[in-house]
Amino acid sequence: STQSTGKESRYSTLKNCVLMLLDYPEHYSREIINKWKIVIEEHGGEVASFYNPAHVTHIICMCRMSETYKRALKDGKCITTAHWLNDVVVGKEYITPTNPLHIPRQFKTGLPECSKMKISVTGYEGKERIYVKDMIRVIGAIYTGELSQQNTHLISNKSDGLKYAKAQKWGTEIVNARWLTDIVIYGVVSVTSEKKYTVLGDPMEMTLNDNVLPKLRESWQKAAAQRTKFNTPVILFTGLPSDKNQKLTQMLKRMKCKLTSDVREATHLVTLKIVRTVKFLAAMSKCRYIVMPSWVEESHNKKILQDEMAYILDDKENEQALGFTIRDSLARAAKTKVFAGLEMFLTPHIQPGPKDMRTIVECGGGTVATEEQALARMNQTPESRPNFYVVSCPIDQMMSQQFMQRSIQIYTSEFVLSAVLTQEVDFESNKLFAAVSAPAAAARTPSSNDGGDQRSGANTPQQPSTPLPASAAT
Repeated sequence: STQSTGKESRYSTLKNCVLMLLDYPEHYSREIINKWKIVIEEHGGEVASFYNPAHVTHIICMCRMSETYKRALKDGKCITTAHWLNDVVVGKEYITPTNPLHIPRQFKTGLPECSKMKISVTGYEGKERIYVKDMIRVIGAIYTGELSQQNTHLISNKSDGLKYAKAQKWGTEIVNARWLTDIVIYGVVSVTSEKKYTVLGDPMEMTLNDNVLPKLRESWQKAAAQRTKFNTPVILFTGLPSDKNQKLTQMLKRMKCKLTSDVREATHLVTLKIVRTVKFLAAMSKCRYIVMPSWVEESHNKKILQDEMAYILDDKENEQALGFTIRDSLARAAKTKVFAGLEMFLTPHIQPGPKDMRTIVECGGGTVATEEQALARMNQTPESRPNFYVVSCPIDQMMSQQFMQRSIQIYTSEFVLSAVLTQEVDFESNKLFAAVSAPAAAARTPSSNDGGDQRSGANTPQQPSTPLPASAAT
């Protein structure tokens, strides 16, 4: 969650930036991290405690090894270090990474092979000298202000001076700052005899070239476009106990996820089991994922949204009873809308009621006709309304018969409810009253998607194919 100090921003250097401090809290005290948060907010930025790609713009991290780093890199986020943050804050200017210390390293702490190195510096002044000294500490070597025979290396940008002369006399390795730069970036100690490390005085020796981690650097160039690429998850609950509901709600708010009670807005449904609620039935067509509460809990605990596919609802008992699998149905729903191209008229006494059934049908890509529109369809020829159906119940038989006499197929509510569970429309099951063939249409062979039944007099209600009754509860 965003940490707020209650203070107005003094500067706008980090305006519109939402930064997540990754792995630094493991190495620095809470007091220091809180100071960093205050400084970020004073410069117009915001601090996030959870990685939500629709919210976070920058990852500030020490190394390139965590799951969050890899996810953020894939998402095209701006990834950098506390050294970059310091340079931005001190310089009061937003910059892209310009030196090796702005790039997260490939190792967590100092390299073992550097631990016995004693390194001194000569020829560097001001900010450059600070950078060189910081790189020495980052790789795990020891920095010494004075040069002695115990020193293993001298970092120099000139081939003169007292330290240079002594290093030559004692046989101390003399290299430029690019040697340190490559260790910091790649985590490998190169041999000092390579020519690129022995040329002294190169003004570009600490500059990042275009070949350094191109994907990471490319993300900075595309940062503005990338932020609009992600949509924050919109979460809907159904069938959860109130205490579980409250607990998950607080977790999602901290993760900057949006909660909704409207299935039409939802991208994720969180539930404990298959329930024949309107929310669940509509979500089968509308939501990309139907997940267990553990998805929220693990995402919260790990501070990064977990892969939903590992948490898809597992309810084999009800899947077997209802004759479908959630994973297969969600995969079908992702490819096409189950009711695409279909129009239905809903009679008044169906269960779930017409309002709830309309939601289920429309979330599945179908359209629901008004009574006026339905009467107009009834007066059209069968060929001009091949995908028009009526969903009714025995209590509405009088209304249904006028459609039936015009060769319009009448189905029970199970026609819709079974279809959204399987994400496949079965036109042969769940007929309430079979359509009566009009003389003009008697010779017509029904198409695979009009569901017509040409059997004369087939007007007795059929039993639904699925055993559980639908519930209008949410």
